[in-house]
Amino acid sequence: MKWLLQSVIGAVVGFFIVYGILNFSEITNASLIAVISLVGISFLLIILSIINVNKVKSLSNQMFRGDEEDEVEDRKYKLLTDYSLFTNTSLVFSILAVSLGQLQLRAHSLPSLQLSHSLAHGFSFLI
Repeated sequence: MKWLLQSVIGAVVGFFIVYGILNFSEITNASLIAVISLVGISFLLIILSIINVNKVKSLSNQMFRGDEEDEVEDRKYKLLTDYSLFTNTSLVFSILAVSLGQLQLRAHSLPSLQLSHSLAHGFSFLI
């Protein structure tokens, strides 16, 4: 039942993301906005990672006994898995942002290169 609910929520979120991307493609600077958004999300994930590391460090410096110690170990494990997820996701988003930025630069530089290339071929008959 929990899996079904997560799947339905994921489908709804995915639908709205794809719908937004389809409408987003009409904007002329869509790639620039996407790169800035990815960098912002990546930066937010890095901040959350730092917060999680500080929580784990503070929990590690405290002394616990009995069942409380098991609960703290479980909490540290969850914080470290969140840390791992945040850092890996941030890395992927950063690579994606750099790739999109390179594609954007290439797309903006290609028309001028094509123009100069076509002009060179167009005026080659003068030589």
